[in-house]
Amino acid sequence: MVNKLYRLRLFNSESSVINRSFHAQTERHRGNKGNNGPAPQIKIIVLTVHKSEEYIIAALDAGAKGYILKDASRNELILALDYVMAGKTFLSPSISDKVVSAYLEQKKNTHASSLLDSLTSREQEILKLIAEGHKNKDIADHLCISLKTVEKHRSNLMQKLDRRNTAALTAYAIEKGIISL
Repeated sequence: MVNKLYRLRLFNSESSVINRSFHAQTERHRGNKGNNGPAPQIKIIVLTVHKSEEYIIAALDAGAKGYILKDASRNELILALDYVMAGKTFLSPSISDKVVSAYLEQKKNTHASSLLDSLTSREQEILKLIAEGHKNKDIADHLCISLKTVEKHRSNLMQKLDRRNTAALTAYAIEKGIISL
């Protein structure tokens, strides 16, 4: 391994293995608005004891192409070097689950927000009234629209939000802060 690292250092000065805490570095990077990480030709692999999601995400946000824990085997380190040199990203298997879980949670939250954003202002208004317990007829009278229009909006809401009934629409409205209890 030392031989491979030495050759990598000699023949490819564009690669780096970082073996220290990088929290201050990433905080400084975040403050630099015009910088999108290291130059693209520089490939950074973080070698660390930090397993927390905060450190992992900060390193990747700062431009690291690899993240390896210090207890990694010799073969894992060599594999990481090969991956990163080939232009791929490498994460120690023991932390990749954390990264994937964080990504899926973020995607879920983004999708839920985009569902609400996909509603028209009228649909949001009707969702609020439905969640407050108003009947279709009352909503139609209140908004000065036909009963058929309210029914159509209700149907669209259920389809767009993938909800099957009024209780599910109400729960969604509470969850999104459209109404409070």
